[in-house]
Amino acid sequence: GISVDSGKKFTVYGQTNDTNLMGILNSRTQTTTGVASAGIGGSGKGKTSGVITINGGRVTASGSREAGGAGIGGGFNASGGTTVINGGVVTVPTRKSVAGIGGGREGSGGNITINGGTVNAGGYAGAAIGGAYHGSAGNITINGGTVTATDGTRGAAIGSGEKKNGNTNAGTIRINGGTVIARNTAGSGSGGAAIGGGYNVPGGTIIITGGEVTATSVYGAGIGGGPGANGGKVTISGGTVTAYCSSGGAGIGRGNGGKNHGTLTVADDHVCRAGDSESTAGACFNYQSHRKKWVKIWQHIHSEITYGIEGNVLTATCTNDVDNCNLVDGKLTLTLTAPNKLYDAKVYDKAKTAWISVNHNEWDEFSKITGTTASSPTRRPRTFRT
Repeated sequence: GISVDSGKKFTVYGQTNDTNLMGILNSRTQTTTGVASAGIGGSGKGKTSGVITINGGRVTASGSREAGGAGIGGGFNASGGTTVINGGVVTVPTRKSVAGIGGGREGSGGNITINGGTVNAGGYAGAAIGGAYHGSAGNITINGGTVTATDGTRGAAIGSGEKKNGNTNAGTIRINGGTVIARNTAGSGSGGAAIGGGYNVPGGTIIITGGEVTATSVYGAGIGGGPGANGGKVTISGGTVTAYCSSGGAGIGRGNGGKNHGTLTVADDHVCRAGDSESTAGACFNYQSHRKKWVKIWQHIHSEITYGIEGNVLTATCTNDVDNCNLVDGKLTLTLTAPNKLYDAKVYDKAKTAWISVNHNEWDEFSKITGTTASSPTRRPRTFRT
């Protein structure tokens, strides 16, 4: 592999954005006397990665099959350090017990930022992107690019690995843009969340402000906790999010066997569809209280507005995807009501014996009382004397 230990920096340039012409880098770790290094990163047991930046090129990095170095990140029992991917085509094959990008076996994910490019990462007990087997997720931020992360057993696709003790957590995961496809494909008795916690790990903090996010799992939540674990703290304020758990967990919330769903905060301008599957889903404006296996949340923009008026009621109707509009029947109404009294005045009666109060809209009474006619007063207060 390529050694980039803590305190060191390694940067890859592709020379061109043309995938047919860009440079190619293949790096695979070697195991020597049981000391495992990463494909790119920590040089052996306990060796945290330094700063790895990939700006372009076609990069393939393979971790150790047995001894526990990440594809890109930490060596055995070491954190992933700092990894930044700005572009290129990055491929990290699945290796047992380590993260594809992040921690070596039992190491946390470190700080991982993806700003662009195409990233394909696999995990097996360790996350595809994040913590290794028994490793916490660290801090993961996706701002752009196309990211596909797949885990085949007890790690999250994006998040933590399988839990060994109480210190393993799903960290903080932020998705601000790009196209993100995360999936955990493990079957009965196994699995992790697609985004969030590995097996028996709660969901952590997950913040989505943009992008196209699809998260699917079998026994862990689509987004949230792994099997046997609670949900985390999920906030969605942008983008389009689709999440699905096929067996016992929530689309967003707890994994199969978890006790509670955690919290979900959704921006006011977002709407939701939820159900046991995509084909049975219906409009749902309170997913927090009605957790389902399948859920889709996205920003609804009121558009294609039509207007109508009947009497004193003005109605604006949103005809953009009206079945999923968060207005009742897609309509917003405004009722205009004129007050009974617009203006007060005082006049003498005909006998000139008393003052009588009248209203601005009662000039017929004014005429009856005074025997004269007058136009509406223009100021307030005003007194008429006859």
